[in-house]
Amino acid sequence: MKKILAVILVLIFVIGTFLFTRNTLKEYNKNFFYMDTVINIKIKTNKNNIDNIFNDIDKIYSKYQKLTNYYDKESILYYINNNTDTIDTLEIDKDLYEMLKLANTWNNKSNGKFNVNIGKVLEIWKEARDNNSLPNIDALKEAYNSINDIVLLENNKIKNTNPSIDLGAIAKGYASEKVSKYIEENDIKDYIINAGGNVIVGTPSNKDRYSIGIKDPEKTNSIFKTIYGKNISVVTSGSYERFYEVDGIRYSHIIDPDTLYPATNFQSVTVISSSSTLSDILSTTLFILPLEDGLNIVENMPNVEAIYYIDSNNIIKTKGFEKYE
Repeated sequence: MKKILAVILVLIFVIGTFLFTRNTLKEYNKNFFYMDTVINIKIKTNKNNIDNIFNDIDKIYSKYQKLTNYYDKESILYYINNNTDTIDTLEIDKDLYEMLKLANTWNNKSNGKFNVNIGKVLEIWKEARDNNSLPNIDALKEAYNSINDIVLLENNKIKNTNPSIDLGAIAKGYASEKVSKYIEENDIKDYIINAGGNVIVGTPSNKDRYSIGIKDPEKTNSIFKTIYGKNISVVTSGSYERFYEVDGIRYSHIIDPDTLYPATNFQSVTVISSSSTLSDILSTTLFILPLEDGLNIVENMPNVEAIYYIDSNNIIKTKGFEKYE
């Protein structure tokens, strides 16, 4: 009888301690600005070293911005694209190498639609956007044809070919995934990373799942779908935020490598998976690919779902998407 009473008291103590810990979690909220995006991070924890955690998060984002910034002359990516050294090979940061390897893999899987080696083409579009004009198609073709191939070697090495790599379609997702892993390594489960169209959520402490709104491309400050989940990444690629108009026609920042013009199949594509890097890659890939090709890719991948917004009367979801509704 005494043993039973002792066990009960221990259980009451453990449960009470657990509930007390959950109830004393404090919410911390901080904004960062990296990769042309305001990044908001919310953390619930009872730890007292939150300033150190946020400082480390800042260092992580800073690291990947310095690795992948196309225009920063101090970045490693700029050096790869523009160096005049006579050496044949370059040994690069292992994370940058991993991003390039992933990009190469998805370039093959998407029949060339996910192509990070079109920086010169994107430069021409940026200049046209700044001047509120349209680029000359011949200039786009000339730029595209002048780009040298990316040649990856073993052991984090790359051929020194002066390619034209722009990692805007993967860097933010990759960096945010590193941040989420760091947060969890510090034994923090309840967190939200909102990096523009890239969202990562952990495990909520006071409910079963988080609710995540997907923006309506046609209505300002409105959502067209709310999804529910935990330990997931939700990434949206769309034509409704980073765009400009010429003669009433909208031109987005997502360029189809085959036409060298913005993709126009959809207004937005949202991907849900357990990996922010994968969701980032896939959202861009699906935005450019024809619908059937994109659906075929997603339907053959475990734990990946997508929703396409063509217009308010034409919204298409993958077969397993309903588990997030």
